[in-house]
Amino acid sequence: ALRMENGKTYKARMFVDATYEGDLLPGAEVSYTIGREPNSQYKETLNGVQVALSINHQLRDGVDPFKKPGDPSSGLLPGIGSKPGRDGDGDKRVQAYNFRMCLTDVPQNRVPFARPDAYDESRYELLFRNFEAGERGVPLFPTMMPNRKTDTNNRGGFSTDFIGANYDYPEADYARREQIVKAHESYQKGLMWTLSNHPRVPARIREEVSKWGLAKDEFVDNDNWPHQ
Repeated sequence: ALRMENGKTYKARMFVDATYEGDLLPGAEVSYTIGREPNSQYKETLNGVQVALSINHQLRDGVDPFKKPGDPSSGLLPGIGSKPGRDGDGDKRVQAYNFRMCLTDVPQNRVPFARPDAYDESRYELLFRNFEAGERGVPLFPTMMPNRKTDTNNRGGFSTDFIGANYDYPEADYARREQIVKAHESYQKGLMWTLSNHPRVPARIREEVSKWGLAKDEFVDNDNWPHQ
C-alpha cells in the first residue's frame, strides 16, 4: 500500500513510478543512484566524466571565462562551474533540465517573448562572448510539429539547458524544488527575450528568433508556458 501525505492510502499488487522525479524509490526504501558512476565501478568505458569525447554543445574557442576579461581574480562568469574531473570519474551531476517550448511562427497565434521581471543580464554574458568569438548558429533546436508548431530543445554551448542549476533537485524537498523550477523558468524566459532583443546578439540571430513565439493556444492555463 502507498500512503500519501494527505492521508489517503492506495493498495495495489504493483506500483509503477512514471514521474520524472522517481520519489517512490526512496519512499519504498529502494536503493537508487544519482549522477554518473565511475568507469571502475562496473568495469565499463563510457561512464562518468567524458571530457575527451565531448564534441557537441561546445562554446567557441577563445571565450574568456572571467567576469573581468583576462583577470582570474574577478571570478568566473555565471554558468561556469568547477572542472569536471578526469575522464571516467564519477560525480553527482545529472543531465541538465530545460522547458521544451511549443513555439510557432504563425503571427495570429504567436505570443512574443517577454522580458521576465527577474531578468539578470549578467547571466547571459557567456552567450554574448560566444557570439563575439564567432558563433553563427541559432542556439535552439526547433523540431517541427503539426500546425506550424515546434518541440524546441537545447542546442549548442549556451542554450535552453540551465546547466548546473538542477544538481540538488532529485533529493530536494518540495519548497526547494519549486525554487529550482522558478529559476529555470526565469533563466529560459530571459534567454528567449535576450536572443530576440539584446543588441549584443547578432542581428541575424535576433531576426530569426523574433519570428517565433509561444503558441497562444497551448498551455493556456499557464501563460502558454509548459508545466514541466
